[in-house]
Amino acid sequence: MQSLFNSWEPRSIAGDALNPSSIRADLESRHPEAVVHALTAIPKRGPWRASDLEQTNDLRIRGTKHLLDAAIAVGARRLVVESMVFIYGYGDLGTDGLTEETRVGERVPQSVAVPVRRRSRLYGDAGA
Repeated sequence: MQSLFNSWEPRSIAGDALNPSSIRADLESRHPEAVVHALTAIPKRGPWRASDLEQTNDLRIRGTKHLLDAAIAVGARRLVVESMVFIYGYGDLGTDGLTEETRVGERVPQSVAVPVRRRSRLYGDAGA
């Protein structure tokens, strides 16, 4: 397994994922076997309002389509996708990891406790 990683030479591109010809040209210049999708525009202070996610939602909808179309067009064989969810809040959630067993709203910074509890009701977690 170690030899696989030693031979792997990842290269990043910085293109405009909202411009289909730009992202395709960037991928064509690399001829990748795999493409890693990590498109996001999360504000540094975190997403406190739905409007804070408008740019990242646009990237994850239109940008994903353009990236996928380009990856297929240049013959990439794999697509790796990064994802996240802020149902537990944003900020310092302590040193213990969160798992699927962690109840929503259980360990949330006070500044986001109310919005997270509202979201948990919206998504049907009645215990939070």
